[in-house]
Amino acid sequence: MLTVTTYVVYVIVNCEMTIAEGRTVLMTCYILEDKFPIKSPVRQELLELIDQVHYHAPVFTAFDLFELNRRTFLEHDVRSRDLLNHNV
Repeated sequence: MLTVTTYVVYVIVNCEMTIAEGRTVLMTCYILEDKFPIKSPVRQELLELIDQVHYHAPVFTAFDLFELNRRTFLEHDVRSRDLLNHNV
């Protein structure tokens, strides 16, 4: 039977993968943009896409209180271990 921690790890890993894909799209746009002439319509569309990806970059939050990412989970895991070991 899967535990709550397993589900949390699964969600956070998927959030991290989505964020990484957003960065990949951005880098791909920058690489492609350099391959077209300055006044090219394709280059202009890529620049607009870059703006959109920057503005709408994937970010996952819990009720806008904190971001869900690997760091959040690791900080929680360390605090939980400290509490269990009475190292508060």
